[in-house]
Amino acid sequence: MRLKLERVRHYYAGYGFLAFAFGLVGVFLNLYFFNVGSYTEVLLYQILVAGGIAFGFTLSGYLYEKHSAKHVFMFGGIGRAALLIMLMLFSGIFSNFFMFGLLYGIAGGFLWSGNNVLNYDVLKGRNRIRIFSMGGVAINVISLVAPFIGGVLVQFSSLSGTMKFSFDLVSAAAFFFASAMIMGRLRLDERPFKYSLKNTALSGDGYRRFKLFYGLKELFLIPFTVLLPIYVFISTHSYLVTGAFLSFGFVITIASNFITRDTKYSSRMVDFSVAAILVSSLIFLAPSIIPAPYNAFVFTGIFMLAATPLNVRTRSNFFSLIDRDEKKSDRALFMINIEYYINAFRILISALLLVVLPYTDGVVGSIFLFPFFALYALLFRHTVRENLDTA
Repeated sequence: MRLKLERVRHYYAGYGFLAFAFGLVGVFLNLYFFNVGSYTEVLLYQILVAGGIAFGFTLSGYLYEKHSAKHVFMFGGIGRAALLIMLMLFSGIFSNFFMFGLLYGIAGGFLWSGNNVLNYDVLKGRNRIRIFSMGGVAINVISLVAPFIGGVLVQFSSLSGTMKFSFDLVSAAAFFFASAMIMGRLRLDERPFKYSLKNTALSGDGYRRFKLFYGLKELFLIPFTVLLPIYVFISTHSYLVTGAFLSFGFVITIASNFITRDTKYSSRMVDFSVAAILVSSLIFLAPSIIPAPYNAFVFTGIFMLAATPLNVRTRSNFFSLIDRDEKKSDRALFMINIEYYINAFRILISALLLVVLPYTDGVVGSIFLFPFFALYALLFRHTVRENLDTA
């Protein structure tokens, strides 16, 4: 069934609000727990969120028996909005990284489970690479100013302590709620299925490559999304510059998505992207040449430019794999299963960072581990090249 273009626009409108919410609050939640406790608590918070997301994805499977994907999305969006409000109003209870991280992760599991299924259903039968790329341009344009606005809201807040995050948290909660309401109006023909946990144990040579790709990618993305923003904040002591750093990443992603929209990604381009990520990571070994935080900006620019085409192509091919599956009504199972691997690797890398933390000089010291983390690019090089020929 070819879905109307209006549904694509409607979906991306809801996703745009979601992306804006993440831009507002993403890194600033890490900085919230960094201010409450330490870098260690930030990593423990990330582990709890990842575990909660995996658990939320599991629970979402049972919801699909009676609820549509848009309702699962709404449960997650409204849940995250409520938790952010409670973090502000009852900080004495929810500022504990354990309680908040676990509940925030479970709500995120519902949110991303519903989103991934909606994304597949809306784009079924279309030129996905072009839509992913152009949709990525639109979403990142919408989200471009969100981190900067978040930085302004925190930096110039007249409140003190963790209360200075209040305006940012409330704004993000409003956008999470608005996204849930917009997605709730999306009209799709649902394909319900009978769910059981054992059915999420998917296998196959073609699918194994995607599990490996998404898992290995997390080995780098956690240091990239957690360490680098905190590194910028420690180097500048400015929430404003930290927000601008995240906005800069959106600018590069916009450019990379625009370039990717009509590009046939070859094995040679994969090799070039992997080499660029590896070489650019060495910049942290020469702080006297490019000091902080400029080294973080340079590396982020190169990384986002090189990695975005890999992610767009792989996601499109992953959806094509689901197209060929005999039980298309079970498309949510693929989304749930792949999330297990993503969060397992996310927990693994966060735990590894906790282990090496005592042997480094905090965040500034651990940033010099980036050349080692970048070696993941060599590990998934073969995986990505195989996935290029999957579609």
